[in-house]
Amino acid sequence: MKKSYSYLLSGLLLFSACSSVKKTANPNTSITNDGKIWASLWQQRAAEYKALCFQAYNVAKLRVDEGIKNPGDKPLAIVTDIDENGAG
Repeated sequence: MKKSYSYLLSGLLLFSACSSVKKTANPNTSITNDGKIWASLWQQRAAEYKALCFQAYNVAKLRVDEGIKNPGDKPLAIVTDIDENGAG
């Protein structure tokens, strides 16, 4: 009799371990929030990000200076994207 209970208990433990994960009411409760926290920390703290910002500024300044020196038939325009998500 004891042996059958141990098999039953083992089977129930195995079955419960293989069951699907419960869905929570709010899927964004993870501490990492799908990597957004890590990306935000990298953006705020990384020297590479600061260097990329300086590089983007310097390239834009170079292009503006070139555009001013060689004006064309059309008026000049500067187009920027102020959000940080990187999607177009």
